[in-house]
Amino acid sequence: MSPAARPSPVPDGLGDEVARITEWLAEHELKCVSAWMKTGPAAVTVHWAGQSDEDVPDWKTFLAQAKGMNAPFVALRVQRLTEEDWESERESASNKNGESIDSQDLRDLFDRTRSQVGSVGFVELQWIAPAHHGVVFSLEISAEWFDELYAQERTETEGETGARELSPAEVRKLGREIAHSAEYELASDHGERQEVVPERLPPDLSDVEDDFYKVLSAAQDIFEKEVLPKLKKSPEVTELSLKLANDPRFQRASNQQARLYAAEQILPAEVLSHGTRLKLILDRARTIYDIDLRKGNRVRH
Repeated sequence: MSPAARPSPVPDGLGDEVARITEWLAEHELKCVSAWMKTGPAAVTVHWAGQSDEDVPDWKTFLAQAKGMNAPFVALRVQRLTEEDWESERESASNKNGESIDSQDLRDLFDRTRSQVGSVGFVELQWIAPAHHGVVFSLEISAEWFDELYAQERTETEGETGARELSPAEVRKLGREIAHSAEYELASDHGERQEVVPERLPPDLSDVEDDFYKVLSAAQDIFEKEVLPKLKKSPEVTELSLKLANDPRFQRASNQQARLYAAEQILPAEVLSHGTRLKLILDRARTIYDIDLRKGNRVRH
């Protein structure tokens, strides 16, 4: 397909992120070089795993660390999807399927990624610190469509050996499914939420422990950003928080244990058995009482 026949360009989200990264580096007087570091057996690579909104790795904090640790430069590696790369992946998938792509999922995948030709799919930032000889600090950022495109080839190859590794796209998908599950929401603490993850993992993983923690981290992040805010604003939490805050037994409680005991006398059994909702109601009721009722303000919750 010629460049003239390409579909209308789609937003290049990661390309825009690269522009913001280079602008930040210039503003903070950190030298940026287009390169990547190849580490040897004597070197250690520290992979940055901080997260910010919308599942975008926290590159600002990562680069602020570079500035604070006197990094002499930051190596920036940018990988765009070229026409040749897309054609090569499609040809490889066709060859594995008898000269044609007979999987609807694969056809949909290549239809979606066709419009991404020319877009940034992968970014890597690396730096070294004078105080830490032999250590390379690294942060990788990839677009979801890029992970999906190359995951199909990795999955087929790894399937031949009977073991594979979850792609970033699979990690996010599993994390979202777990975070929105009733079992995860019912869990009252981190330990109980950990128990929800293993049964959702595929059985053919090469490193179950590593993938377990990746999915666990993704689920926790998505739960806090997508599920908890909705629960906090739910009519049930609002109504029961007001009921608890207005009850003299709760108002007389002087510590968390006493407040929990009061809640057990006031709230329905189904709420008491729901760890997440119970904690939200307790916290909200205490805020209502401390800020509004104790000071004689009118409650507007």
